Amino acid sequence: MSYSYIFYRATQSILLLLLATVVVFLILRLAPGDPALLLLGDQTSPEGLAQLRKVMGLDRPLPEQYLNYLSRLLRGDFGTSIRAQRPVLTYVGYRLPASLQLLAATLAFAILLGLPIGIIAAVRHRSLVDYSVMTVSLLGQSVPAFWLGLMLIVVFSVHLRLLPPSGRGGLAHLIMPSFTLGFYLLGLVSRLTRSEMLEVLSADYVRTARAKGLAERIVVAKHALRNALLPVVTVLGLQAGALLGGAVVTETVFSWPGIGSLAVQAVYQRDYPVVQGIVLLSATMFVLVNFLVDVMYLYLDPRIAYR
Repeated sequence: MSYSYIFYRATQSILLLLLATVVVFLILRLAPGDPALLLLGDQTSPEGLAQLRKVMGLDRPLPEQYLNYLSRLLRGDFGTSIRAQRPVLTYVGYRLPASLQLLAATLAFAILLGLPIGIIAAVRHRSLVDYSVMTVSLLGQSVPAFWLGLMLIVVFSVHLRLLPPSGRGGLAHLIMPSFTLGFYLLGLVSRLTRSEMLEVLSADYVRTARAKGLAERIVVAKHALRNALLPVVTVLGLQAGALLGGAVVTETVFSWPGIGSLAVQAVYQRDYPVVQGIVLLSATMFVLVNFLVDVMYLYLDPRIAYR
């Protein structure tokens, strides 16, 4: 990978993060609701409201508010939560491990289960196993996460009493949220793996490997799978960042104390600094994951060259 490409991607990432700060800043300011009024209540005097708006900097023009926010951001100051009166980095950082734990469990569930069943479905094309995998994949990409989460709570918590319905604790608390968040990704990974494997297994070099007398497991694992993984890795990179957004619904349904549920709470309370901090953190993670995906391309296919 050339240094010019690294510089290009770094510049592209910085511009993307800058654009993210602009978009969330404008959306929050243009949305109905006044954070100063929410803090003081409807019974406050106009003078008290105006004084608080001045202290919070909400009386200034939007361009000036954004430039002040950006200048603080460049100094590592993400602001202070309006409601909690705590630094945003500390406030969000306290919730971040829970979201990362849920994200890691979701990716592990989707990858460790999606890749094998996708490979098996391709190897046993047009069999009962193949049709079953396709059915599960279709369900995974069709069922809404909030409905699936509620049904899991009703079945496994209310009726069977096997799993806790909400909160964060041991492994039992993680099973239903990770399944709910990862079911869509499981369907996507298994379906994409199957389609790519079917295409690769019919390639000339795979037929040549079989003609040489190699065992089928070696042909599938060494010659076919590695070439079929490129599109799968690309989708996983995109979905890993999108999972942070999808976690908002899942964390709310299961009362999981991550940054997704914190974002919902901050939006309702018009806690601008917290929402901006969460969006910037999510955008940064999305950019970093996709950069790592580009690096992985070199390992999966050495023929790829970045210039």
